[in-house]
Amino acid sequence: MIDGDFSNIDQATIKSLRMMQKYALMHFASEEEYLGKINYPDIEEHIEKHRELSGKIKQYRDDISEGRLILNTELMRVLQGWLQDHILVEDMKYCQYASNK
Repeated sequence: MIDGDFSNIDQATIKSLRMMQKYALMHFASEEEYLGKINYPDIEEHIEKHRELSGKIKQYRDDISEGRLILNTELMRVLQGWLQDHILVEDMKYCQYASNK
């Protein structure tokens, strides 16, 4: 670990991750309910992707809380990948499915 006091940064990061996870869980629950209503055929695969992101966020929180150094650039890469892949690809699949009904 690098010398220095990172406790304020770590606490801010943990707080941000908690808020992100809380929002993500609320958003995922709403989205998954909608997918059920439209009988989206790939709902289980979609839900699994949600669980993967939630797990990653929890792991980052745990790593920071336990004193392991996490680079914020790594977290940003994961979030960027999530936005680009999940929202622009995966979510568009159910949007197209719903519009074709």
